[in-house]
Amino acid sequence: MVELLGVQPGALSPLGLINDEEGLVTVVVDAFLMDTSQINFHPLMRTESIGLAPHELLAFIRACDREPMVVNFAGPGQGE
Repeated sequence: MVELLGVQPGALSPLGLINDEEGLVTVVVDAFLMDTSQINFHPLMRTESIGLAPHELLAFIRACDREPMVVNFAGPGQGE
């Protein structure tokens, strides 16, 4: 985590993707989050928080030249 994304334990966030210059990290997002109005993250430090709308998170990930995988972690028929 520190080596690939430049963040310390406790501060992991999809925003760390900006530091993955070699494109080694695949972003997987829980589909449940796509139906919320805001998703909160640490902005590479655990003493602060930032909120993004789901479409803003996806736009950020795509701006880092990645296509996020959106996965239903609840499983078929659960959490729907």
